[in-house]
Amino acid sequence: MSHAIGGAAMASYITYKYSDSEHCSWIGFGLSTAIGVVAQNYEISKSGNRSSQQLDMVAHALGSALGAWYTDKYVLVPLVQKNYIGLTLHIPVN
Repeated sequence: MSHAIGGAAMASYITYKYSDSEHCSWIGFGLSTAIGVVAQNYEISKSGNRSSQQLDMVAHALGSALGAWYTDKYVLVPLVQKNYIGLTLHIPVN
C-alpha cells in the first residue's frame, strides 16, 4: 500500500510541475514509474527477493497512474465562473 501511495504522490507532484505541457499526466506517470522500477531493481540486486519487489513495482505503477490521472483531471482544471460585476454601456453608432 505504501508503494501505491508513494507512486501517486510522486506522479501528482511531477504532473503538477509539468502542468504547462499538453501531456503532463503522461510525463508524471512515466517519470514516477521509471523511478519506482529503478529503485525496485536496485532492491532486487541487493536482496534477491524478486517476487516481492515486482509486486512493489506494480503497486507503484498503479499508484502513479492514479495520481497522474487525478491531478490532471481534477487538480489542474482551471476554475471558470460566470459571475460578472460591472457596468455595460451600449452606444449606438449611426
